Amino acid sequence: MYRCFDELDDAVVILDRNNNVTGLNRSFREIFGVGDEAAWGMEADGFFIHHIAPRILEGGGCADRVLEAIRSRQEVSHLTFQMQMSHGDVRWFSFSCRVMTGEIYAGSMLARFQDITPEHDEVMRNASKVEAQIGTETIFAGIGDLIPYGVWICEADGTALYISPSFLDLAETTLEECRHPRWLNCIPLEGSTDALADWQHCIDTGCRWDRELRVSEPGGELRTILSRGGPVRDEDGQIILWAGINLDITAIKQAERLIAIRAAQQAAIADLGRFALAGADLLELMNALVQAVAKHLGVEYTKVLRHLPDRDAFLLEVAVGFDAARIGTEIVEGGTDSQAGYTLLSCEPVIVEDFDTETRFHGPALLRNEGIMSGISVIIQGDDAPYGVLGAHTRARRGFTHDDINFVRAAANILAQGIERKAAEEALIASEEKFRKIAQRSFDMIYTCYYRSGIAYISPAV
Repeated sequence: MYRCFDELDDAVVILDRNNNVTGLNRSFREIFGVGDEAAWGMEADGFFIHHIAPRILEGGGCADRVLEAIRSRQEVSHLTFQMQMSHGDVRWFSFSCRVMTGEIYAGSMLARFQDITPEHDEVMRNASKVEAQIGTETIFAGIGDLIPYGVWICEADGTALYISPSFLDLAETTLEECRHPRWLNCIPLEGSTDALADWQHCIDTGCRWDRELRVSEPGGELRTILSRGGPVRDEDGQIILWAGINLDITAIKQAERLIAIRAAQQAAIADLGRFALAGADLLELMNALVQAVAKHLGVEYTKVLRHLPDRDAFLLEVAVGFDAARIGTEIVEGGTDSQAGYTLLSCEPVIVEDFDTETRFHGPALLRNEGIMSGISVIIQGDDAPYGVLGAHTRARRGFTHDDINFVRAAANILAQGIERKAAEEALIASEEKFRKIAQRSFDMIYTCYYRSGIAYISPAV
């Protein structure tokens, strides 16, 4: 059945649908010294562990990748590694495997080991010629131009030999200034002492270099650079060079930071919701809410302004960051004389990035006196009309995102529900009090009775 495979120069293993060995071609038997009798019927894992894995010279986890491909019947092509043949020679092989679909072999899997030593040697000879012609440094420079902040090469003692121009421009330095073992001192790093100590430890021990560097840009902002590298050794194992790359991971770190912030904000909203459902006093809920908004939005000031419709103004009811003496007494103008007033007029969240350039409304004295620069405000809904406005502010110039708006709006909605519940409770108490007064004045018997608990109230007339 598999006689045609004997004509191939490549070493071939055939596995049936159950991943058991059903055949080895002539080349496999000759190259690796394994006979049909020893392999026939063996489960693929056992065959690999006993007859293939010991011949793969470790490097890059190739043995594990071959085993996983055979075990899970994955289609793999051109996985290259060195293997030792039965007579001791070491050759380069390209491994591939696929499930066959032909009518005769349907469901069987063919694993193929192709000797590519001549082709591999030719590629290496050509690479050596190129390296000799243009130099290692030129090759590194060409690769480095494709990577943000590029590559670096150092002597065995850590003295810089080459640093990509993009990284030198970021650090506002030159290669000449960096030609010494402590070249990291030339880079405007955050935590430079620790970074330099880590680099010296690598030089002393020969371990890999792997560190996130916080580098100041010419404009003052910080970029996060993942700097990785390791020693290059000669045939005797002596370190002759250090080489590595610098990867700009600023966007990744920013995304990670935002994800953490959003997760914390969602958790805060959940906690506030549970606190409200547990029957928290309205004032307690307000205080917990403004503290949570200030913390998870990263601002210094948060406030609840209760609308006073008869005065077209607001009362500072609860706040964080403001003078405690103002809480419960400070009056804030309405209309276009304040951000809160404009928020009610616009019926939507309002964001201010810079009060100095704001033209839609005036900044109220409450904010101006604190030197507040930016802020966000949303409406706190009431039963028939808005209860007021929830605002968050900071002294720094800052933009707010849609996620920030959603967070503050969610907090305002929880507060609105708490206010609505409080109003309903007060209405129920008032209604019950009114009922009792009527019952006490009546000469008729008035009572309330529940199906399960029986009589709950009987008027005094009884």
